[in-house]
Amino acid sequence: MRSKMMGFNILTYFILFSVGFFGGFRYLKELITPYLTGFFFNDEEVIYIIIFIYFLIVFFPIWNDGLKNIKKIDMNEILTVQCVTGILGVIVMVMFKGLIKNGSTTIFDGSGVVNKILIVTVLAPIIEELYCRSAVFFILKNYIKVSDGICLLISSLIFALLHYKTLLEGNAYFVICYFLIYLFLGIGCSYLYLKTGNIISPIILHIIWNVYTIGGYLVEYYFD
Repeated sequence: MRSKMMGFNILTYFILFSVGFFGGFRYLKELITPYLTGFFFNDEEVIYIIIFIYFLIVFFPIWNDGLKNIKKIDMNEILTVQCVTGILGVIVMVMFKGLIKNGSTTIFDGSGVVNKILIVTVLAPIIEELYCRSAVFFILKNYIKVSDGICLLISSLIFALLHYKTLLEGNAYFVICYFLIYLFLGIGCSYLYLKTGNIISPIILHIIWNVYTIGGYLVEYYFD
């Protein structure tokens, strides 16, 4: 009974989050924005926090089990996957060097830098991994009955597409370049989830990746 309830919760959450992420959240922003004047967090940050809390409730059995088995996690394996995905990302960046045109801003532009860094390095990795790995894998394996390889591929593609706002900030070369980078990271996270069966592993990888990314932005922003 508990397993069925968790499955229902995950499926319901998957549908709601998918609809919200690809358009529905903007209506939520319109509802809460008038009440946030002078508040420490802006509308997007409040939505992130709401989603994060909801995630922790819905996926409690999954991440709680992961924390209980955290001592079994092999950090060397995570760092190896990090190195491989990082090298692939650098290769892609080198291939597209000089072709990318990007008019986007960084998280260091504007106000609320600390809030943005917290979301990018902690909240986003947890939310995205619980969605792309736990929810997507659960649905694909329990309802659609596909193989691990197909789960890895679909999960990684969904992960890359979740970053569509970033992908649309540049020209065609920018889209291709960063889609591949997100895809490689998605594959790395999916591989770890399949290998360990512990959601904490891809979360750690994702956090490390985002911390490195923030470090790169920091160097570029202040020393370029």
